[in-house]
Amino acid sequence: MLAAPVNTSAADPYVACLSRAIEAVTGQPAELMSKDAASDARFFAARGAPAVVFGPAGGGGHGDEEWVDLPSLFTFQAALDQFVRTVDGGEIV
Repeated sequence: MLAAPVNTSAADPYVACLSRAIEAVTGQPAELMSKDAASDARFFAARGAPAVVFGPAGGGGHGDEEWVDLPSLFTFQAALDQFVRTVDGGEIV
C-alpha cells in the first residue's frame, strides 16, 4: 500500500517538546532525520496529527534476528515519561 510521506516539522511544538525531553534525559541533542520506511505514523499524519517515529536502539527489525539494546530501552522510557509529563490535555506546559 502506498501512502504519502510523513514530513513533520522539527518546529512543531510537540516535536520540539520531545526533543527537549530526549536532551534532558540523555544530555545530548535529539537526532532528527528523515528515512525511507513504513510505519503507522502515516495514519496519524493523514489526520493532521504531528507524527514521528522514536524508540530504543536495536536492529533486525521485524525479522528472526530482531533485537533491542536494553539500556536504550530504559532511556527511551525515561524520555517518553519526561515528554508525557510536559503535555497536559494536549497542551504543552
